[in-house]
Amino acid sequence: MDRLDKNKAELGTIEALLERARIRIPNLLKIKQRLLEGYTLGDIEIEELHLIFEHAGEVLRICDRHPELQELYTKIASLYREIIQLALDNERKSGH
Repeated sequence: MDRLDKNKAELGTIEALLERARIRIPNLLKIKQRLLEGYTLGDIEIEELHLIFEHAGEVLRICDRHPELQELYTKIASLYREIIQLALDNERKSGH
């Protein structure tokens, strides 16, 4: 694969990553809001968080090559961390 093809492939990966973020960020914010209201995570929410965690390594490798994406990655990681902490707190409060 020549350099141009590699650049096109990388650009396609970045576009997919940004599209994924465009969909996931609103979902993460909804999950956070539910947790702030005292709810615990449901199966679908747990699956979504699991998928985000699974993709984090791939995203981090891309961000290492593209520093302009690091702020977005950091914000999503921070939101993820907040959600996990809220979920743990709500589980403790509910006695599970």
